[in-house]
Amino acid sequence: MKYLNPVLLIMSLLGLPALAQDLASLSELGQGNELELVQRGEGNQAHLWQLGSDNELQLSQSGNDNQIRLMQQGQQQQLRLDQVGDNNWVDAVQLGVGNSAELYQAGIGNQIWLWQQGMDNQAWISQSGYDNRARAVQLGDRNLASIEQNGSGLSATVIQTGANQQVRVVQTN
Repeated sequence: MKYLNPVLLIMSLLGLPALAQDLASLSELGQGNELELVQRGEGNQAHLWQLGSDNELQLSQSGNDNQIRLMQQGQQQQLRLDQVGDNNWVDAVQLGVGNSAELYQAGIGNQIWLWQQGMDNQAWISQSGYDNRARAVQLGDRNLASIEQNGSGLSATVIQTGANQQVRVVQTN
């Protein structure tokens, strides 16, 4: 297992003043996993787990107090996330083989919750504005989900079970 910035993790648990720093922790078990993480700002947190082989994470946080919790278990999972703004939150799980997700948040207080389980599912979620909520659950194979939110206070939930389903949600206000 590998840990990024273990000193900052311990300091955050103890409540020491260094909490304004960004924090990243990674637990990795397997082979061929890749991670790219860029954090700019203060108080950003990334807690990442990669279990399996040939999984990829490409993450960027710009702003303050953004949070990421991601777990990849299986093979050839891919996830790309860009957070721009403050107090945005992502919680994502990928289980299986070949699932992929592209997530984008710009604004304040946006939340994404994603669960992919199966093979070759694809999710694309984009949020611009503030206090938007997007939830996507993909249980099966070769499903495609797209959620686009532009505005404030928007909420969308997509649940796909089975195979070969396509859903596109566009919300604006």
